[in-house]
Amino acid sequence: MDHVSLEEFETGLHELTPLEAKCKALSGRRRASGQGIATMIAQAKRELVAEGYSIYARPYEPVDIRDGFITYTDNSEITAIYQSRYLPVYEHTHDFIEAIFVYEGHCDLITDEGTIKLAKGDFCIVSPSCRHDHNVMDDTSVILLLAIKCDTFNSSLLGLLEHQDVFSDFFLTTLYDTRVKNSLLFRTGDDRQIADTILEMHYERSINADLCSQMLGSLLTRLLVLLLRNHQDHAEVLDPIGSGSNARLIPILRDIQGNLKDTTLNSLADKFGHSISSLSRLIKNHTGKTYKTLVRELRAKLTAKLLGNPRLSIVDIVDMAGYCDVSHLYKDFRWFYQITPGQFRKGLGGDQQLRLSARTEG
Repeated sequence: MDHVSLEEFETGLHELTPLEAKCKALSGRRRASGQGIATMIAQAKRELVAEGYSIYARPYEPVDIRDGFITYTDNSEITAIYQSRYLPVYEHTHDFIEAIFVYEGHCDLITDEGTIKLAKGDFCIVSPSCRHDHNVMDDTSVILLLAIKCDTFNSSLLGLLEHQDVFSDFFLTTLYDTRVKNSLLFRTGDDRQIADTILEMHYERSINADLCSQMLGSLLTRLLVLLLRNHQDHAEVLDPIGSGSNARLIPILRDIQGNLKDTTLNSLADKFGHSISSLSRLIKNHTGKTYKTLVRELRAKLTAKLLGNPRLSIVDIVDMAGYCDVSHLYKDFRWFYQITPGQFRKGLGGDQQLRLSARTEG
């Protein structure tokens, strides 16, 4: 079956799908025989998914929703999800970074801070710990969502996070601070580069062509660079709990990340005026990891980035990533990635998809 064109896909976004039409009708009714609107809509969705209700329909659901927590079921590191109109989204958290883009119309984003009115061109990045919901209850609004695994964001865009800007501040705390519940809002207005890039990501995901993951990664990098270049001066950090503790953490994380060759817990404690025990608690409380585990992860991720340069030998990378010898590099890399640096570097040249191991130990 031939794919629809990008133009046909864009046109289809503005039309109510059979699911949306049925949900619209249900949402206008009163509860009947004790059955809530949400239950009726869930039943309608089960029926219509089986029929294949729109050009966005897929043979699988990219996320799984259970008890207010959403987790990935998609194998991709990045996926694009169209938000159905009139389909309630309940308060939830998730294990990935979510971005909400208002392609047309408007959307209400409800967080612990209250209701945030999102208008056309607004691009809101929501941290995994932020409990929120977002609803579209009119015929004309088009909301395009992106879901990005945290490790993918950190490993593939490590260079962006090294800049001294609000964007990297947000992701440093979002990726490392398990208690952060804030969001980052860019009001991009009529920036067609932003809108077209997000539209292309959704189109690419819908056709699922060869090298789809690589294309999505490339488009994501383009999107973030455009946000930094054109809109970072007007970005708004929406923080429902205040940033006092996070403000203390950010410079410490920056120092660790920027000085992996020389960083020690003792030197950090002296530099930032902490005792060793209080600094250890601060890092552990905010990141869920000990200082040692955090440094091991950062060195492994930097090693992965450096392995992408074929001109660098393993001995070169040992020094650049702050290891004392080759054996420590191999040990930490295999601990984190579950493969050797040689296997990783070999995989970078083919279609093998290399994925990070989730580490929970502190």
